[in-house]
Amino acid sequence: MDRDRFDRSETEWAAVRERLREILGSEETVTFVAEEEGDLVGELLAVPRAPGVVGIGVSVADGRRRKGVATALFAAAAVWARDARIRELQLDVQEANEPARSLYGKLGFIDTGRRRPGERGPVLTMTKSL
Repeated sequence: MDRDRFDRSETEWAAVRERLREILGSEETVTFVAEEEGDLVGELLAVPRAPGVVGIGVSVADGRRRKGVATALFAAAAVWARDARIRELQLDVQEANEPARSLYGKLGFIDTGRRRPGERGPVLTMTKSL
């Protein structure tokens, strides 16, 4: 990972690592993975934010973007969420990340209008009701 582009101190990185350990170690976090020929090409985490609401984090390998990997991961997560009686999916995305925002819109996510500062510019919250 290119740490310089995130401009964080070692103390801040330690806090990030600890939060990731908590998320990944939680029995409430659900992980979806996409593989091709045994290689991990994408992952999606569903992390509880509030009763009936999960936050989504997704990433797809550079060479596999725009090939349906994220769409498949979101489809699997939606099936799980409905079965788990989740009523809303939320995600945060860099405001400047037009390709991701476009995909999320096509998948039924809407911009809530909420913004917060991020490491690379404003971050907006999008939601999808189930």
